[in-house]
Amino acid sequence: MMRDLSESIASSMGCSEDALPYLDYILQDLRTLGSNPDIILNTIKEFFANPSELRLLDVGCGKGSCTVEAAKEGIDCVGIDAMEPFIDEARSNASVSGVMGKCEFIQGDAGTVLKTLGSFDVVLLGSVGPILGELEDSLNMIRGHVRDDGILILDEGRVVDIQEIMDISERCGFTLVRECLHDPSGFHSEYDEELTNIEKRCQELIRELPHKANVFLNYLESQKEEYEFLKTSFINSTMVFKPTRKECV
Repeated sequence: MMRDLSESIASSMGCSEDALPYLDYILQDLRTLGSNPDIILNTIKEFFANPSELRLLDVGCGKGSCTVEAAKEGIDCVGIDAMEPFIDEARSNASVSGVMGKCEFIQGDAGTVLKTLGSFDVVLLGSVGPILGELEDSLNMIRGHVRDDGILILDEGRVVDIQEIMDISERCGFTLVRECLHDPSGFHSEYDEELTNIEKRCQELIRELPHKANVFLNYLESQKEEYEFLKTSFINSTMVFKPTRKECV
């Protein structure tokens, strides 16, 4: 794996590059990486009466949970992720769910793969961190892939003021049309279960590879801090943007 790509993945996944080769093992119990599929599907249905006519691009699709659920609604889906084990699992999940014919999964750097793709009715950036850079960089890269009557769903922690997000989106050719904030307390039991499973897998690796114990202990400590942040300080936000309509001259 190229170093720049490894750095990008590590940054978006909140881990060191040393932990990357073991990430699929550590996260094997987590079915959903990133966004809640129900939230994403409900958002899509708010804006489109006939989802089965849509094309969706899931940037940083992980194990394909959102992609597969969207495909079950008849949506034609393309998922991109840099982690080959996640793409393999996404394909397996789509096959088991009987929707492989509605899904295409591409393994590679999101910024590079985007250059080969056209436009979509829905583009999803779901809890993917900085895989395309900062927010303004991401929106600029995505803009050409959202159809004029389509939407961009940004499902991410909001770390800046909403007015700043609106200003950035307008510079990039988008208009923020909806934001929904989610009560984090509704996810606490899910967070606890995920962290328990992560700790279990890290302890297994420590027993198997004691010379790499610090790699797994450091990752586990970072995850404990992240989950505490998710439960206490995180602003869970689903934002919907539409391309700015150009005035006729």
